[in-house]
Amino acid sequence: MTMIITPAEISDLKFNAQIMRKAIEIILEYNHDNMDEFAMLEIAEFFEPWRPGQNYGNNTVLKYGVDNNGRAVLYVTTRNVNSTENATPDKTPNSYAKMVP
Repeated sequence: MTMIITPAEISDLKFNAQIMRKAIEIILEYNHDNMDEFAMLEIAEFFEPWRPGQNYGNNTVLKYGVDNNGRAVLYVTTRNVNSTENATPDKTPNSYAKMVP
């Protein structure tokens, strides 16, 4: 049986997915302190991406880059950080600690 999905239904699905993603991001923003690293790594795609020109507080969890399996990599700040293009999480171990499974 072939199912036909209309453009309006596709639009609704995309909108609902955006709402769900935003809800998960909000939950993570306020509750990641209660999660262990393994749980965070399972849902790494939902964490805020690292960006240059930002001020990050100590213990902020950010995603930056992908591993060999194409999954997002998470880093946690080890101090307050003013991010710059030449000091990325993978190259600044004094500011960012990589989360590993």
